[in-house]
Amino acid sequence: MSLKTRKTCIIIEDNPAFVKILEVFIRKLGNLDIISCHDDSLKSAVSIFRYKPDLIFLDVSISGLNGLEMMETLEYKPKTIVISNHSDECLDAYSDVRVDAFMQKPVSFDHFREVVNSVLTENVAVS
Repeated sequence: MSLKTRKTCIIIEDNPAFVKILEVFIRKLGNLDIISCHDDSLKSAVSIFRYKPDLIFLDVSISGLNGLEMMETLEYKPKTIVISNHSDECLDAYSDVRVDAFMQKPVSFDHFREVVNSVLTENVAVS
């Protein structure tokens, strides 16, 4: 399934190797433009405020506030896909934070594509 219009995204991830994987996956999708990549909550929050991306890929474990705590502070709330080593159960404490989808690392390209397309077309979130 391909989307007709290009969307923007920000990657918030502190593992450089996984950032590279996400960049490859996003390029393969062909419908997303990466605005920026950050490994800490302060720079991430500033970028989200400044660029207002359509989507963010969020790791929970980043420096500063963790990813979900950072999301609680934002006025602009883009669609959010959490990609983490943590299980769904670990994220239950943050149930009041809007997250559109959750993927547990490692992530296959097929699953990544399915989740991203679902979130961007506003279908029911996939985890």
